[in-house]
Amino acid sequence: MKVTCTAYDLDRLGYYKEADYSKSFPGMVDMLESLVGWGQSTTVIDNTKTYQPSFKTTKRSTFFADGHYDPATKEAVLVLWKEVHSDNGDIYGLSRAKKPGEGEVEKNSFNYDKYIPGFPIYFWFQPLQGRMLALEFEHSDRGKQNLDCFLKGFLTWRASPWCIFEPGKKINEANYHRELLGYSFDGHPENVNDFYSPSVNITVQRDSDTLQKLLDSRRRITRLQRTEEIEFTDDSAEERSMGERIYEDGVFRGLISKPRRLTKVKYKSEITWKPTEQELRDLYDKASSVSPNEGMVNLVAITSDQDRISFFGNAVREDLELPFKKTVNGFIGAHDLYSLLDNNRVLFP
Repeated sequence: MKVTCTAYDLDRLGYYKEADYSKSFPGMVDMLESLVGWGQSTTVIDNTKTYQPSFKTTKRSTFFADGHYDPATKEAVLVLWKEVHSDNGDIYGLSRAKKPGEGEVEKNSFNYDKYIPGFPIYFWFQPLQGRMLALEFEHSDRGKQNLDCFLKGFLTWRASPWCIFEPGKKINEANYHRELLGYSFDGHPENVNDFYSPSVNITVQRDSDTLQKLLDSRRRITRLQRTEEIEFTDDSAEERSMGERIYEDGVFRGLISKPRRLTKVKYKSEITWKPTEQELRDLYDKASSVSPNEGMVNLVAITSDQDRISFFGNAVREDLELPFKKTVNGFIGAHDLYSLLDNNRVLFP
């Protein structure tokens, strides 16, 4: 079975003190164990959402399909379900009313009231090494944004015993919008600390020798491609240029009583470029100081033989062949997947 494996650094996953990320609780191991335990104890998959979809998160929901935590290695495998539109090609459907780990999967023709249209997404957490591997199979999809939103929602509303709520209210497992008092390091209400808040930061690992790769390929570089992320209003009822949208939303949006919904788009521009060594070094130094929040998504040198070298470092990603013989009916169970990963560790980056 073919799988594409992408490595990430687990920078933050827990509750962190404002302006001082060195102070936090709990440990990532405890957090992952709590997450898997919560998912496995939930009665139906339909109740495993941790956030409401919006233009700030994802357009559709994310569900807990299955999970496995290994107390010996302190590692965890999460199988989440990425909900999608129901009319886009070959779509799987995961049963809403089944317990996580026991979900049934149909393909293409199914009742949308009983099944969630979408694809599985897989993640292997190794908190003692401070990293995570995202696994993409032929039957699965990418879903890093779904994972980030799911984890942030879990930390905000679900994580036990650290989330403290107003007592005395009868709440079922599907209702997580209750009155939140705050977060406590030991689960006791008297220890709620207003200076702590949930934080999730999982960043893709990059090759460390990016500059050397650029220098070695300098004579073959012919083009420079820049990718930017632009935010503008998505209002089909009004015809405005992108410049007008950016101007209004960037300058006056705070004064609008009913601000329009924002949409982010990625814009690519490309120029012919045959750099000198000094130009290459100068651009690399400048690119290294660019914050991801400044709108720059990527800056890529393209060679005459179509090699692409990112100034931000190329992701640590490998295509592997795993000896998995079972038929996949919708998704691979978390326990089976972890056993497969554990027995083939030498193959992974």
